Parts: sequence; C-alpha cells; structure tokens
Amino acid sequence: MIATSPDGSVRDAPDTVVTLIPGTWAGKAAWIRADSPLSSALTTAGCQVVPFEWSHRNCHRARARAAVRLAEQLQGQINENPGARQWVVAHSHGGNIALHAVRCLRKSCADAPRVSTVTLATPFIHARRRALSGPAVFVLAVFSAVVIGWAWTLLAHGPHWRDWPVFAVGALVATDALACMAGACMHPGFRWRGSLRWLGRRVNANPEGWTFDVLGAVLRGEFIRPGYRSELISSLHSPTVEPAGVLVVRAAGDEASMSLAAGQFLGWISAMLNPLLTKLLTSKWLWGVIIAPLTILVAAALVTRSVLPAERVVVYVSVVAGVAAAAVGVLAAAVVSVMLAAALPFGWDGPFLSIFASCSTEAAPPGQATILQLEPFADAGRRMLAHSGLYGSEAVISTIVAHICGSPQASGRG
Repeated sequence: MIATSPDGSVRDAPDTVVTLIPGTWAGKAAWIRADSPLSSALTTAGCQVVPFEWSHRNCHRARARAAVRLAEQLQGQINENPGARQWVVAHSHGGNIALHAVRCLRKSCADAPRVSTVTLATPFIHARRRALSGPAVFVLAVFSAVVIGWAWTLLAHGPHWRDWPVFAVGALVATDALACMAGACMHPGFRWRGSLRWLGRRVNANPEGWTFDVLGAVLRGEFIRPGYRSELISSLHSPTVEPAGVLVVRAAGDEASMSLAAGQFLGWISAMLNPLLTKLLTSKWLWGVIIAPLTILVAAALVTRSVLPAERVVVYVSVVAGVAAAAVGVLAAAVVSVMLAAALPFGWDGPFLSIFASCSTEAAPPGQATILQLEPFADAGRRMLAHSGLYGSEAVISTIVAHICGSPQASGRG
C-alpha cells in the first residue's frame, strides 16, 4: 500500500493502524510500548502500532477529555492513511474512552471510516436519569446546613459525650457535601453552562429579591438546567455498538469487576431507597403528623388551661416533633451517603454525578457486541492480577492479532 507524506515523498502505508490505550492509574503501562508482547505481535503481523497517553485519573472528567483527544488523534491517523483500517485496543476504563471517542469522531465526521475496538476487562458504564425533586433537594440542603451548624456550635462550646451522635451525623453530612462540591468544581460545564451561571444571571437581574427567585427555582426543580443534565448523562452512558465494531474480552475473577460490583450493589440499595427518601422528604402527611399535633395541643392548652401548662405542652410536643424530624433527617442522610459511596468507584467526581444519574457497570455495552469470556487464569505461579493479565496472555494476544489481521476489509462507511 503506497501513500504520500506531507512533504511529497512516497512511503509504504500500513494496511492497519492499531491504537493502544491503557486504563486507570496506568501511566507507565508497559504493554503499550513497542517492545511489549502485544505490540511486537501486531507489528510482526504488519500493523502500525500507536500508543495513546492520557492522565489516567479515576474521574469522569478525565475520561471525557481523553475521549475528545483520542477522537482528534484518530482523525489525524485517518487523514494520514485514508485507506488503512483503524483499530483501538483498550484496557479497563480505556475501553469507555475508546467508545466515546468513536462516537465523537462519528459526530464530527459522519462519513469517516469505521473504527473497530477491542476492549480488555472494561467496566462499561450504564447511566439512567435520576428523578430530581426540587422540594426534596431543598429539605436536604436545609437539614444539612442545620446539622453542620449545630455540630459546629456544640464543638465550639466544648464537646460532651452526649453530643457525639450529633458530631457523627454532622461529619457524615459535611463529607457528603464536600464530595459533591469537589465533583462540581471538576466540571466546568456545571459552573458555566449549568446552575451557577443561571444563579449569576438571577443576581444581576434582581439584586434585591434574587434569594426568593432561587428558592422558587429550587422548589420547582428548575435549578439544574435540563439541557446540561441530558448532556452529562449522555457523556456518562456507554454508546450503543454493533457486533462488527466491538470485541469484548473478559476474564473470570476480574478484581476490578468485583470491586465495581460491590459499588453496584450499594447503588442498587440506594436506588431502592430513593423513592422512599423522596416520599419522606416531600410528604405533606408526614410533616402534618409532626406539626399538626403541636399546633392543636398548644391551642388546647391555651384555651382550656388544663392540667399541663401551655409551656410544658410546647416543650413535650416540640421534643416529640424534633425527634421525629431528626429520625427522618438521619434516615435521609444515610440513604444519600450510601448513594454517594456507591458512586465513588466510578471516579472522584462520582458523588456529584450521582445527583443526576444512577450508574452501574455492566459486562457489555448497549447493543450487540462480540464477547469473549475467558476461564480464570489457572497458572499458580502467575503474580499478575486477572484484571491486568489479559494483555500479557499469549492466548489473548493471538486472539487479538487474529481478530484484527484476519478480519475482512471494512467496506463502505460505518
């Protein structure tokens, strides 16, 4: 195959270009180097091997940026070798980067040649829209501010053994709030295209009454711009694939899959409790049960001047109402904490993303992918983890080379 270089010289163009992408926390991945067994096997088979480097951070923002950069690199490789087949071999979260990069490339250039992908031990992220209730968010925010302020006040006046439950709940709520705020700071889209920009416009438009505008927007569920929420969920959810476009290679006993499955179980629990949490925080009957008796008993005590003075009735009923409200708040804080903890395996910005979407990791992306499920590695002397053993396995390398070099020439457009 002959191609012309940018300087006008004639050179031999490869028939197949393979891009290798490492996974999370794999900044010095040896398997993408030119002397690795996989690279050597692909080069011997006549492929041009190109490594792709990214930040390797465990956060959605880093993977989204890497997907854009990979799409640009693939576009450059297509322009340099228009007739070559483009393949991507990606490990772990690199597979999510590859699928989103291919979708980004397809959006920017609809008639681009098909880019096929081989994923190794990739946890494919599936995201579903989470129903946000404005009143529920408002009640949680008020409860969090009250608990944190209460715990801080007690701590400032000297801790007491009776105050430790308040400190524990306050620390839990503060940790949840800080995790969400840290994730929000990692996403410029939220700051400039989401809620904060809208808040700035409201302050400029109504400097004196903007607090009432914000409160009304929160209660109506309009604080988060719907368009931004849809964009974020779309960037999280794994793209739909076709059988000829993706080969999924997995090994039984994958350590990363097991840890993500634990997070997925917590996410399932939080998803089960989420409707109950919303009903508790927004139920008019519940708050009526807490507030109505207080009002009736205080009025009765003032009118009849019965055995209990009005002041004592107020104290007793206030304690009962306060305990009931605190129980509801603690339950809400526990459910939210489980929800945020379940999102941590997806990245450091997972708690922030869990506000918008309920995520899970699946063995395959949406659509119809070709899946190769391997048996557990039986070599007793193997020191490498099963999650990292795929790109070093001779059987897997032979399968990848045969799949890439033995596949038919891609005809037409993808």
